[in-house]
Amino acid sequence: MRTAEPLASPRGRIDFSALAREPAGVSERLACIHHPRSANKLHNQVLKAGLRMAAYLAGDPELRTHCRRLASLVGEEVETPRLDEPLMRRLRREDNRLTASYRPAMRLIELLRKGQGVDLGEDRPTLRLPGFLFDMNRFFQALLSRFLREHLVGYELRDEYGLRGMMEYRPGWNPRNRQAPTPRPDFVVLKDRRPIATLDAKYRDLWEKPLPREMLYQLAIYALAGLGERKATILYPTMSATASEAQIRIQHPLTRAPLGLVALRPVHLPKLAGMLSIGSSPAATKWRLGLAHEMVFGQ
Repeated sequence: MRTAEPLASPRGRIDFSALAREPAGVSERLACIHHPRSANKLHNQVLKAGLRMAAYLAGDPELRTHCRRLASLVGEEVETPRLDEPLMRRLRREDNRLTASYRPAMRLIELLRKGQGVDLGEDRPTLRLPGFLFDMNRFFQALLSRFLREHLVGYELRDEYGLRGMMEYRPGWNPRNRQAPTPRPDFVVLKDRRPIATLDAKYRDLWEKPLPREMLYQLAIYALAGLGERKATILYPTMSATASEAQIRIQHPLTRAPLGLVALRPVHLPKLAGMLSIGSSPAATKWRLGLAHEMVFGQ
């Protein structure tokens, strides 16, 4: 932290501007500019507060103790601020390459904070609701986004890609002058800047449970947008090792002409967890690259 102060034992560099403003021979200290190291910075403060919040939310005693121990390791000198929206906005503004290693933890803290309760504003406390309202659908989407972004080599992944121009109000038939709706699939994969695959993450085991019609209609819209092969894919989590992909063809009700395709593609969670925990050997990296390609394009 940049600190300008008079010191009896000079450190850093001499502040000649401040020295010129002082009367000669009055002080026994020398104006200096130095940079002492401090752990009490914003990212450490949010990390400590997030660990304490995680300990409060944890139902498992061992996990609760582990979170508290980690929070104590951050240091007593680090303050513990209130995790409100203004603080998180400031955190996002101050993010840069020097704080890149904090990003996974900050993302988890943000997800925990949003699932904890209702934020009533800057000057009011957060309303803690009974139960644990962690948004698993949002977490599952964030997990797949990071995995695909790191392992889908040769392609570009866009989160919440807006299908602009797909829908618009007919000229003369928009009396309230409202903005045209823009469908936003969770992921669009591009090759040479050209969209080739549309995917949506849904935290619902569609191998064990039926497909809700709302999900089907949403994905049908994405498929009919015409990106890639007029195909949209649902990525859903499952624990079943026998789960396999299902496909629903969209066709003209009279001519049976194919119009699009909706694929229901399982993500085997134990397999994904195993892939993430086997290290960074060439073989492990190859397996992860293959899994990412399989998630997007199928077997």
